[in-house]
Amino acid sequence: MNIISVATITLLGVTWAAAGMAAERIPLTLSAAVARATSAHPALRAAQLQVEIAGGQRDASALAPVTTVGLEVENFAGHGSVSGFDAAETTLSIAGKFERGDKSKLRRTAGERRVDLARLGELSIRLEVEAATEQLFYRALAAQHSEKNATAAVAQGEQLLAIVQRRVEIGRSSLAENHTAVIRLTRANLNQEQAVRLARAARNQLAMQWGMPVADFVAVDGNLMHIPHISDLSVLHDRVEANAALLQLAGELELARVQQRLVAAQAKTDLKVSAGIRYLSELNDAALLVGVNVPIGQQKRTLPLSNVARARQAQIPLESEQLRRELFGTLVGLHAEIEQRKLALTAIRDDMVPRADESLELYREGYDLGGFSLLELTEAQNMALGLRQELVAVAAELHELRIELSRLTGDSQTLGGTT
Repeated sequence: MNIISVATITLLGVTWAAAGMAAERIPLTLSAAVARATSAHPALRAAQLQVEIAGGQRDASALAPVTTVGLEVENFAGHGSVSGFDAAETTLSIAGKFERGDKSKLRRTAGERRVDLARLGELSIRLEVEAATEQLFYRALAAQHSEKNATAAVAQGEQLLAIVQRRVEIGRSSLAENHTAVIRLTRANLNQEQAVRLARAARNQLAMQWGMPVADFVAVDGNLMHIPHISDLSVLHDRVEANAALLQLAGELELARVQQRLVAAQAKTDLKVSAGIRYLSELNDAALLVGVNVPIGQQKRTLPLSNVARARQAQIPLESEQLRRELFGTLVGLHAEIEQRKLALTAIRDDMVPRADESLELYREGYDLGGFSLLELTEAQNMALGLRQELVAVAAELHELRIELSRLTGDSQTLGGTT
């Protein structure tokens, strides 16, 4: 291998490594996270295969009964006059079942309803995967904000220590205040380290949605403070009908109706008809034969199945109504919590945080001039940092509630969108 080849390979390796590092530095968006999760989630793939299975079962159930061809040899290889084949009788026949009552069509229709149910199952799992991914994304985003707040706390601690040390040097503060400032800075550093670890864990939990135990991204890209529009309660009431569980029950009701019709069709007896030709060796002649079989008591046998189908049709609307009431109750509670959190978010973000920051600056200037004590300054710092962390917590809770509301109403448009 010459020097040029070695240099080329080295250059390619460096380029690939640089490209991989650049990809890791690109923050992950919500839409990208949802796309990765839905493309590699085993539960969703299993649901997609279930649709294929239901389709195959539908096609198989719609097939007409098989036609059979038979060959039968009698009266040979016995004793006496039937010891050989001279007295043998050979019959070649064909037999089939003639169904009455459009059974094949109804079986196919029932199969179609099962395919619809499988598709609803796939949609339900897709919404669950999207909702879970979005929840983990916003948890990672909240942890990222908490890490920034912890970093800001370290910067404040360093600034405070510098102010205290300067005052100690000129004799305006005691050494005890210096120790207090050092302790606050040490605690801030510990909190920052914990925040870094929690943010990394949150990213790893998000990456597990597509089967990656360690995240290949170092940050997520989103606006934690942006809360998508939440519709009025009256509008949300109507959207409850799109809930996955309610749609599933509606599909089961359609299937029960088809099954009722299929049971009624099965009460009509099918005819098993056979025909053939028989060769009589002793006479060296042939004759035709025809047979018809009719089952007896078929209608009586289908009566229990008919009762089951009828009871299921009466049962499903009751289950739907009970579920609908439970969903409405949950909806009212979620909407009230969301409205309360939105008020809190607005108050903290637009009023309390700016006032706390301004107050902190005034306390810092006053302490430097000797107008305020160290205790008053640290309390102002605690309030400012606490409000910023409370703002992150309230925003994260709002997203959790909003996602749960979207899951309840089956609204996929608010899941997996960009922020």
